[in-house]
Amino acid sequence: MAHGIHAEAVERMSRWFEALLNTPSHHRGPRCTVDLNQPEALQRLARENPFHFAMIRRILAGVDTVPEHTVGRWMKAQFNATDVTYSPFPLTSDPPKKLLAFTLETTHYSALLSLTPDGARLVALRR
Repeated sequence: MAHGIHAEAVERMSRWFEALLNTPSHHRGPRCTVDLNQPEALQRLARENPFHFAMIRRILAGVDTVPEHTVGRWMKAQFNATDVTYSPFPLTSDPPKKLLAFTLETTHYSALLSLTPDGARLVALRR
C-alpha cells in the first residue's frame, strides 16, 4: 500500500520535477573533444563551426594578454567558456608551454600552446 502511495506521488510530481531538472544547464557535458594541435583541426573547425573558430582565434590571440590567474574568468565573461584549465606544461621547455582546455557549448577543446614574444601559438604536432 505504501508503495502505491509513493508511486502516485512520484507520478504526480514527475512532470514538473522533470521540467525543473531538464534544463540546458544540466546538460552541459561535452559531446565531443577537439584537440586543436592536431593537423588541420583549425581548418576543419573553420568549415564545420565558423562561430567556434572565430571565438578560438580570439581566445588564442588574447590568452597571454590577461593575468594567468584570471584566464578562466576572462574566457567565461568574453566567450561563455566553461571548464577552463590553463596550466604550465609539466616539462621544462623554451619557449615555455601551457595547456589550455575549455568547453564552448557542448564541445570540449584542448591545446598545447607555446608562449612566444609574438603571443600564444599552437604547438604543431608531427604527422
